[in-house]
Amino acid sequence: MAWMSAGFKKETTWSRHYGAAVAATLATLICWSIGPIFIKALTNCLDSFMQNLLRYAFACCLLAAGQMARIRSGRFERQVWRKAIVPAIPNVLMQTCWAAAFYYAQPGLVSMLSKTSVIWVAMLSMIMFQEDRRLASSLRFWSALCMAAIGAFGVLYFKPDFAASASWLGIVLILLEAIFSGAYTVSIKRYLSSVASSSAFFAVSLYTTLALAILATAFGRPGQVLELTWLQWSYVGMSSALAIALGHTLYYAAIKRIGPTIPALVILAQPFGVLVLSWVVFGERMTLVQMIFGVVLLVGAAIGIWSRTDLAPE
Repeated sequence: MAWMSAGFKKETTWSRHYGAAVAATLATLICWSIGPIFIKALTNCLDSFMQNLLRYAFACCLLAAGQMARIRSGRFERQVWRKAIVPAIPNVLMQTCWAAAFYYAQPGLVSMLSKTSVIWVAMLSMIMFQEDRRLASSLRFWSALCMAAIGAFGVLYFKPDFAASASWLGIVLILLEAIFSGAYTVSIKRYLSSVASSSAFFAVSLYTTLALAILATAFGRPGQVLELTWLQWSYVGMSSALAIALGHTLYYAAIKRIGPTIPALVILAQPFGVLVLSWVVFGERMTLVQMIFGVVLLVGAAIGIWSRTDLAPE
């Protein structure tokens, strides 16, 4: 009877962890679907540099409040300050391209094409980590790469204003964001895998905020801050709290409980959530052909994530 009781307790604990992870993943999906809508809404009153600075500074303050208890108790890992420098560099580049893309493209398209970062994560991992080079022999990986490439090409080629120069600038920014996002993810694994996720993200966020402040001072228009209405300030606050501080914290919590594969697969549904909200708020529509290729892109990304199970020890 004792072993049955122990087994029941173990199963109950696992169920609770799984349930909490699923809830955290779904909450992350909601947060990251709402975030792009606020970013697009702020394009009329803030340039991309100022918007980046305000959103990250606000999120960094929220994260700092949560880290004070760890710092006072001595549980904050001081080596994180050194280790977070390298991941902060692609994060700054990623955030710069991410925010700027919304000034030239609609939220749904931005979110859809940004998912090509999954392929860059796999390819950069093969370069950086010897154990990941086994992906080169994975049929699923190469299938995923082809599907993602075909899907991205179709989404772009069948875009109604495909030849517009402004549209092309947005597309370039999105694709660059995907590359930097892949580099950011791989650098986190390389430099911060041994550090508590909350401390790691806080350190990266602080460095990112400082870098964004320099960019905003050099290229932005700080005077815009004085012209913001209370409603626009609420957009800054909600996008910071939901998309950055809360979204990343919940995502890390889900990964810690059930690993990265399931949360990453669920988050692939984000573009559809963004498309629905963007259709309601901005009237954004994608053609049927674009949607079909978009599904191909996301399926390719999903297979790319799935292919990483080929790296499991035999």
